[in-house]
Amino acid sequence: AAIALLDAIYLPLHIHPGHFTYQAYAYGLPRVGNQAFADYVDSVLPRLTRITHANDPVPILPPRTTLYVQPSGEVHIQEDSRVTVKTYCVVLKHLW
Repeated sequence: AAIALLDAIYLPLHIHPGHFTYQAYAYGLPRVGNQAFADYVDSVLPRLTRITHANDPVPILPPRTTLYVQPSGEVHIQEDSRVTVKTYCVVLKHLW
């Protein structure tokens, strides 16, 4: 997921900038950069969807003490399979 995020921010910069709208989905994305990087990702990929699960430890790595943070767009699946959308509103149906 981390490499997919890096690819997703690379595409709008190098493949016909401004001509396409990009959307990215990342499952279990770890924290990839600091607050400035997360702000940059939010500006380049406003349609990023990060899907996380309550039992998955990867999205909380590396620890916040390293100053790494997540970009916006989290869709969190709780242990009881309820879906919580964080940062922006989207209607999702349970797919499994």
